[in-house]
Amino acid sequence: MLLIGHTPDVSACSALRSRDWSPLAGVGLSRVRVIGADASEIPRNGPAALSGPVGLGRLVGGEQTEKLDAYLVRFEVGGRNLPHTHSFDQALHILEGEGIVATEASEQRVHAGDIVVIPPGEPHWHGATGESAMAHLAFGVPGSTDVVGGERYVPSG
Repeated sequence: MLLIGHTPDVSACSALRSRDWSPLAGVGLSRVRVIGADASEIPRNGPAALSGPVGLGRLVGGEQTEKLDAYLVRFEVGGRNLPHTHSFDQALHILEGEGIVATEASEQRVHAGDIVVIPPGEPHWHGATGESAMAHLAFGVPGSTDVVGGERYVPSG
C-alpha cells in the first residue's frame, strides 16, 4: 500500500455538475462527457462488503466507459468496509474527514487530500474512525472484489 499525502483544494469535489461541452465538438472533443451527480442520492449500505453506516455510489463505469470505475464512498462515524481484495489496482482520494486504511501488516490514518494506492490482491479495508466521518473517491478498472473469507462482488453494467 502506498500513501501519498497532500492537501489540494477539494471544495469543488463536493458535488459534480453537468457542463455542456458541445462547443468543443468541432475540435475533436465530441466524446468528452461531464457527468452530473448529486451526492445526496448516494445509496447507503450497497454491497455486502460494507459494515455500518456507509453510502456507496458509482459515479463512472458501465455506460460511460468500459475501462474505468469511479465511486464516491461516504463512511459515517464507525462505518467501514470488510477486509477484501481487488483484481485490479485501486486508488483512493480522501475528500473529507479522517479515516483508516489497513492491511494485514499495518493500519494508517488518512486525511483529506491523501491518496492511497492499493495493489491487486492486497487484503485491506478502509473506513471512518470512531470519532470522524470520512469520504473518498475510489478509482479502479472493471474487475472483481472478493471479501476475505466471503463472497465476490462484481459491479454490473
